[in-house]
Amino acid sequence: KKKEEQVKNLMDQTKQAIVLYGKVVSNEPVSSESASNSLIRLRYLGIHSNFPMRWIFTYFNSPKYGWIVINVKLDDMSEYFFSDE
Repeated sequence: KKKEEQVKNLMDQTKQAIVLYGKVVSNEPVSSESASNSLIRLRYLGIHSNFPMRWIFTYFNSPKYGWIVINVKLDDMSEYFFSDE
């Protein structure tokens, strides 16, 4: 709630992503990791109508509010889902 500018930037990025990559058709969970019992990160493959996108959500289990999103990243670097082995 207190990050109005960041929320506006995320909304702008999302709108631009839809223009460039197409509408979101679906999503697929790719991976998750836990830094602690209170901090986790989830990665999703966004299935857009034209090209895939990577969506990364970081959550914090706030003692006051419960699980809240503290960071959202989106990009077209879905090749990072693969290892270089």
